[in-house]
Amino acid sequence: MRRLFPFISSIALLLIGGCASTAVPPPAPDAMLEMRLPDPVEIILPQRIGDLQAVADAMREQTGTPGLALAVVRNGGMVARAVSGLANAETGAPLVDTSRFHWGSVVKSVTGTVVGQLIAEGRLRADTTVVELLGELEMQEGYRDVTIAQLMRHEAGVPAYADFGPPELDRFTAYSGTAAQKRLAFVSDLLREVPVSEPGEKFQYSNAGIVLAAVMAEQATGESWEDLVRAYVFTPAGMVDASFGLPSTPAKPEGTRGHLQFPGQPSELLPLGMFGEINPMLAPAGDLSSSIDDFARYAAFHLAGLRGEVAGVPAKAFEIVHTAAPDALPISGGMARYSYGWEILQWPLLGGRRTHWHNGSNGAFYAEIRLVPELNTAVVIMANTGGPIAFSSEKSLARIFEYYAGI
Repeated sequence: MRRLFPFISSIALLLIGGCASTAVPPPAPDAMLEMRLPDPVEIILPQRIGDLQAVADAMREQTGTPGLALAVVRNGGMVARAVSGLANAETGAPLVDTSRFHWGSVVKSVTGTVVGQLIAEGRLRADTTVVELLGELEMQEGYRDVTIAQLMRHEAGVPAYADFGPPELDRFTAYSGTAAQKRLAFVSDLLREVPVSEPGEKFQYSNAGIVLAAVMAEQATGESWEDLVRAYVFTPAGMVDASFGLPSTPAKPEGTRGHLQFPGQPSELLPLGMFGEINPMLAPAGDLSSSIDDFARYAAFHLAGLRGEVAGVPAKAFEIVHTAAPDALPISGGMARYSYGWEILQWPLLGGRRTHWHNGSNGAFYAEIRLVPELNTAVVIMANTGGPIAFSSEKSLARIFEYYAGI
């Protein structure tokens, strides 16, 4: 099941990760309405899958992706990595090993990792309710008894905030203060909106629900989500270059650039600062960037955590994060369950082995992480477009797993 940001509808093509700038206005809504989902591509891989560079080159070339990176984690560390193509298709600047990419919705698993550790430490409970921590805010009755577990599982009836138009953008840019203060202002508005369903009634993928869970964590600890991520994820995972926001900003334009890619058209460079100041409010649902090496370290962190081998982090935290609750609602036709930022299912392309995965795209980048705990193996992929690669990579990743896990 692909967890991607919409490529169509309103002017919020890039829901997560806009950087502060008014230099480049967003395109007119009519122009955005013309955008269509890219078609999947049947990727033909080289016979020798162990040549990961050749695999990365093939995936990039056949999908028209400007730049792509792959890494394989096995038995505690990264065993292979490949970087292919361009960081900027306009200037021809090449990708290098340290080039950073945007994670998109994979960040939901980061927020889930924080929440899981706070629950394991007793600073939160899975059944902590919205009203317990945000009771001073005006809210619809339907939100009062929503639990943080329901929020993390997308079962709370919270509006999706997957796309939006000028009224919402105007509201977002009017928020002031620190990132945490902006999130609290956003949540204050959110809780006055009518729920889209009764809590526990159906699975409703929601960026805003993850943000609400993050604000609850901020209220419980007195720390910002950013500081919690540094303490509970970056440091114990040994991540060295991950940071919040896009890889390139108007202030730092030299980083990896995102590209828009639509059917029958060449890739177009994403203008810097295109979508304004929306990232502080929605960051816990999808605004973080890193190199492929740090993405691999994050995967290794979770594989080790599932084996109880992360010093200073209770194994219970990873159990919470990676266990679908008995009452979790089914998604994808009943094949999968969602748990604290991870979709958990038996992967048909890998003999029905249990996989924990997520992907994300802001339209101009793509990231995907897949763990197969039984094989103690993970594969991660990053690209600087949200085009056909986002809809075409699954079979290739399955073949990479088969080769490196020896199955």
